[in-house]
Amino acid sequence: MNRRDFLRTLTLAGAGILAAPGAWALTPPPGRARWRMLLGWPAELELYAAGAFRFARQVSLLSESRLALDVTTAPGGATQAETAARLLAGEADCAHLDAWALAGHAPALEWFSGVPFGLDSRGLDVWLRHMGGQALLREALAPLGLHGWPMGDAGPGVFAWARRPVAQAAGADGLTGLAVAARGLAGDVLAGAGALVRPEPAGGGAALARALESGALDAAAWHGAHHETLAGLPDVAPHGLGPGWQAPGRRMLLVVRRAPYEALPAVVRKIFDAVAAQMDHELTVAVAAANARALAAQAARGRTVAPLAPALLARLRALAADAAAGRAGADPLAARVRAGHDAAQAALAALGPPLAL
Repeated sequence: MNRRDFLRTLTLAGAGILAAPGAWALTPPPGRARWRMLLGWPAELELYAAGAFRFARQVSLLSESRLALDVTTAPGGATQAETAARLLAGEADCAHLDAWALAGHAPALEWFSGVPFGLDSRGLDVWLRHMGGQALLREALAPLGLHGWPMGDAGPGVFAWARRPVAQAAGADGLTGLAVAARGLAGDVLAGAGALVRPEPAGGGAALARALESGALDAAAWHGAHHETLAGLPDVAPHGLGPGWQAPGRRMLLVVRRAPYEALPAVVRKIFDAVAAQMDHELTVAVAAANARALAAQAARGRTVAPLAPALLARLRALAADAAAGRAGADPLAARVRAGHDAAQAALAALGPPLAL
C-alpha cells in the first residue's frame, strides 16, 4: 500500500467506516464491549495512527471480539488537549496521546511525556517499569478517572529545523530573537533563553511548513524526522539543529476511562494490558527506525544536524532546572514525580554511556 492509499484508509477509519476486525455493526452482544478510541494524532502522523490500529486489531483478535475498538483519528486542526477533553467528557472510552495533553488537569503528567534534558526512551522504560514511575502515573491519572499505560516513544529528535543556521559564535545567546514553536516546560526554557515562543499553528505539519516558509516561524520540530520529512519541514528550513534537548524521550500514553475498563472481564483486561505493552515496544522501535532512515536521507541531501554551542546548551540546561523546580514547587504530586524522575536519571547516569561495540 502506498502512502496516499494508507492515509485514505485512515481517513475512512476516522469517519467510522473502518473498525477493528471482529467489531459488530450495532449494539454488542451480552458479555462483549465496543469502545470508541480517539487518537490525538491526525492521519498524517502515519506511524502513530498505524500503531493504534494495530493495537485495536490485536485486542479484538486475542479477546475473540469480547472487546472491539473503533478508532477515530483527530480531525484537521484539532489539538491533543481537545482530544483529552473529549475523553474526560465521556465521548470516548480510551485515547492515544501525549501525557502533556492532560497536564492542564494534572501538572505532574508533563514528566511522563518527556521534559527538557530529561530521561531518554530507555530511561523512561526503566523508570516506568522498574523504578516506581508507573505507580506515580497511576496516581496522577486517578483523580481524572483514568488508567494509563506507556504506548510508544517519539524521541529522540532534532531540536528544530531552522530557516538559517544558529551561529556557534553567538554562544549562549544563540537563540535570542528566534521565533520557534514550543509549549510547556520547553517553551519556558526557550523564552528564558531569549527566543520568541509561538504556539504550534493549527493544521499539523503542513501548517508548520507554511509558517516556516512565510517567516512566521524561524524554527520548528514536529514528531520526529520521519514525520517532519513527510510534512516538508526540512525543505523550507534546511538547517537541522541538535540535540533534541527539549524531550530526549517523548512517551505517548494509552489512557482509558476507569469505569469501562474495570467493567471488563479480568481476562480481557489482561489481554488489553499485554497488547498495550507489546505495542509500546513495537511502536517505539518502528518510530526510531523511521527517524534514523529519514535523518540519513536528509544528510545525503546535505541537510545535516549541527550541534548547538556548548555554552548555549549549558544555559538551556540551567534554565530547564529552574523551570522544572518552579513547576514542581506549585504542585505536591509534581514534586514527587520530578523527584522520582530525577532519581532514576541519576541512577542510570551512574552506569555510564552505552558501550560502543
